[in-house]
Amino acid sequence: MSLVIKRLFRMSALRQTLAQSLCFLVLLSIGGFALESFLTRELQAEIDRDLRHQFSELEARLAEGKFSDLMLKQEDLFLQVEEGYGLITSTGELSGPLVSTVFNQAGLRTIFYEELFNKAVIQDYETAIDIIENSDDEDLLLSYELPFDGEFGEQWRVLSGPVAGGELIVFLPAFSSFALELQTVILIAVALLSVPALAVGVFFGWRAQKRLDRIASGYARIADGDLSVRMAPKIIRDDLDLLASRIDEATVRLQGSLRQMSEFSANIAHDLRTPLTRLQLHLDSGAHPDQAFLDSAIGQANRIVKIFDAIQRIARLRTRERRAKFKQVDLGEVAEQAMEIYSAVAEDADRHLTCRVIDPAVIDGDPELLLQMTANLVENAIRHCDAADSISIRVEGPLLSISDNGPGIPPDQREKVLEPMYRLDRSRTSNGSGLGLAMVKAITDLHDADLQLSESENGKGLCVSIRFTK
Repeated sequence: MSLVIKRLFRMSALRQTLAQSLCFLVLLSIGGFALESFLTRELQAEIDRDLRHQFSELEARLAEGKFSDLMLKQEDLFLQVEEGYGLITSTGELSGPLVSTVFNQAGLRTIFYEELFNKAVIQDYETAIDIIENSDDEDLLLSYELPFDGEFGEQWRVLSGPVAGGELIVFLPAFSSFALELQTVILIAVALLSVPALAVGVFFGWRAQKRLDRIASGYARIADGDLSVRMAPKIIRDDLDLLASRIDEATVRLQGSLRQMSEFSANIAHDLRTPLTRLQLHLDSGAHPDQAFLDSAIGQANRIVKIFDAIQRIARLRTRERRAKFKQVDLGEVAEQAMEIYSAVAEDADRHLTCRVIDPAVIDGDPELLLQMTANLVENAIRHCDAADSISIRVEGPLLSISDNGPGIPPDQREKVLEPMYRLDRSRTSNGSGLGLAMVKAITDLHDADLQLSESENGKGLCVSIRFTK
């Protein structure tokens, strides 16, 4: 049992819900007692106003010489249903159901009934209460009329002071009985509300905890290698669903990265097999190979070094450390530099290279990487286009595009060619490494640019469009 309780209290959602429910009950209690205090003060102020009004009226009647009319017997409390007062004359004669000591202090105050009433009145009142509570005689019950609507409480509010011909004191029940009843009502209400509040809190906390447990279980399966797990519902309703959706998105990206890594490893193995095999053949050809063999071996080794160097550069670009070197770069100047570098190369390869710049944008970027990106695209176009094909470099605002009318890339292969070491079947026999477009992708990602591969405007060839943010 203790283990179950410990497990329940380890559930964060359940603990939070219980804490919120308890806070609600505490605030409800504080609000209830604050209301009780406010109402008590207001009712006390109303009693004080009634006492002052009653005192003023009696004082006026005494000033008119009606002193004898207001003289009461000491047992007359039960006759004073609407008002209570007592008098003491200048000669010391006491009128009313009070003890003489109550006249010793003037002003408003709250006192206990034993300090206010004489013993005979208290005894008669207690007898009347006993009869009312225990007797079944209706005639007897009707003979008793309790003063102040039966509000004979522990505490009484009194106002005393001098008047013409003596001392006057007026009294009413203090609202202590009402306050006590109100406190009882508040406590009962809090007790009654606490059960459903805690029950509802536990229910919703349990539901939230179940969802968290499901997410934790799915996350554990992902950590164990099951990347097919999906936890988000079809409809996102709250932050827990959003959390599950974010985990699903991360899982999909991780799955794609692992797939890309697997393909990347296979492509590396495939593309390095040929130069390594050739290198081995050259090294195994004899103890004294001729210069042609040495040059070929060195060439194959250089190719391997270049492949690994390109892989390292792509990895460094993905760390985004080069963003520290960003500065203002004119895209038009980048295009013109690429045109200047490759115009002769394109002419030697019998390709027609053009460059057009229209209102070029100035962006934040790395000029060396932007030039390398453009150079890679131009080199790819020169390598894969046929003789007499056209290649165009175009800059318009923040858009840089390189297009050609060569063989192009099938739509279902356009995303894959951006992955490292991926090569189309027709490119396997060329000297490329499959890293050129991957490098372009890494550079555009570093610049937060949008890279799109599509057909050229004439419906033939390839158009690579890169849109930068200004």
